[in-house]
Amino acid sequence: MREHEVDLLPNRLNYDAAVFKGCTMNELLLIGAVSIGMTCVFFAIILQIIFGNFLYGVAFGFLVGGALTYCVCAVLERVRRGHEKGYLKQLLKKKLDESGLISSGVIRRNGVWMIGRKIK
Repeated sequence: MREHEVDLLPNRLNYDAAVFKGCTMNELLLIGAVSIGMTCVFFAIILQIIFGNFLYGVAFGFLVGGALTYCVCAVLERVRRGHEKGYLKQLLKKKLDESGLISSGVIRRNGVWMIGRKIK
C-alpha cells in the first residue's frame, strides 16, 4: 500500500459494535433482562413475605439487577480480553461438550487419521 492512500476496506462491518464494557447491544439486553428479572422476582417474593408489599422488592430488584448486569459485563470483558471475536462462544461450547450437556459437533481427536482407502 502506498504511503498517501487511505485504507477504506470495511474490516469491522461483520461484527457488532461494543456498547458497554466490551458487550454488544444484544448481549447487554440479554444480560440485563435476565439479571433484572431474576432479582425483581426474588426480592419481590422475599419482601412480600417479610413486609407484605412486593413493590419494594421490585424497586430493590431493579437496583440490584443493574449492579449485577455491570458485574457480569465486567467479568465477560475480563474473559474476552486478548482473544479473538468468537472466543467466548467457543469456550462455552467446549465446556458444555465436556460436561456432557450438549454435543458441540466439533471433532476433538488426537492421533492419526485414515482416509479409508489403501494405496497399492
